[in-house]
Amino acid sequence: MIKSRKSLNLIPARTVIFMILLFAVMVTVFPVREAAAAASSEEIYRHNLNICHAQDANPETLAFYTLPSRNGMINSGDREIIDLANAITAGMTNDYDRIKAVCDWTAENIYYDMDAYYSGDYGDMSSVSVLKNKRGVCDGYTHLTVALLRAIGIPIIG
Repeated sequence: MIKSRKSLNLIPARTVIFMILLFAVMVTVFPVREAAAAASSEEIYRHNLNICHAQDANPETLAFYTLPSRNGMINSGDREIIDLANAITAGMTNDYDRIKAVCDWTAENIYYDMDAYYSGDYGDMSSVSVLKNKRGVCDGYTHLTVALLRAIGIPIIG
């Protein structure tokens, strides 16, 4: 049985998870376009933000994607999630920095549970559970990241 990522001396999960989360958030919130493919991440963000602003955004639809999920996995209304999201993004004024800070925080503070991943026994991967236990697999990372972003008013599908 595989003990853990550390016992195998693998590439740090933090690096891989950050890349996955940043890509998922950028694709979900701001669709990547071919025209920005060779640009820096900041340029891609600005380009896609302009596209989003040029499109008709229904405020009710956007507001829906800041709410907790109906299945209980994304708990953006939880007081601990709200307080943490505000603490992580304190003093930040633009969404790019806030999204990056939340992704960085998740990658640096939540252990990617390789044992659970390989066994298929993930347990409770709700955002509150992942935050409490400080461990999760892909679903848990996504649920926590989405909950933190929704808690600070960034609409995101997760």
